[in-house]
Amino acid sequence: LCEYQAPTQRSLKAHIQSIHEKIKYSCNLCEYQATTQGSLKRHIQSVHEKIKYSCYLCEYQATTQGHLKTHIQSVHEKIKYSCNLCEYQATTQGSLKTHIQSVHEKIKYSCNLCEYQATTQGHLKTHIESVHEKIKYSCNLCDHQFTQQGNLKRHIQSVHEKIKYACNICDYQATQQG
Repeated sequence: LCEYQAPTQRSLKAHIQSIHEKIKYSCNLCEYQATTQGSLKRHIQSVHEKIKYSCYLCEYQATTQGHLKTHIQSVHEKIKYSCNLCEYQATTQGSLKTHIQSVHEKIKYSCNLCEYQATTQGHLKTHIESVHEKIKYSCNLCDHQFTQQGNLKRHIQSVHEKIKYACNICDYQATQQG
């Protein structure tokens, strides 16, 4: 089917279901569709049940304990993962793995509908959904539509929830954490 090599049987099954079989799990509270049951569960907890995990060092709130742990390690503990092939430093092990695969191993995931090549399977999935399947994510608070769920989430947080991230040097407040 493709060149993907899964580290575990479970991740191979998830890959086949989401990329090749296009299995979707639908939220019964909104239009959201997930490719895994775990993603659907996290969606329901973070969007509908508003479950948040708060950072004890700043105002950051994560939707999963794993995201909170990653935030603390990368932002507060300044943990970096160094590439042994160049000077690149990542804030997560996943980012380092993606860097090595895309930059040094030249692994690309090709769209079978056009010439697009992605550096990650997630980017390929997003490309197929937004460009070829024309999937749109609508804001339920206004008329805006987005091709990516992450952009909808950022829109809701910055425009409707008025979430701001303050600079620790001046009075500037950003709508995205960076």
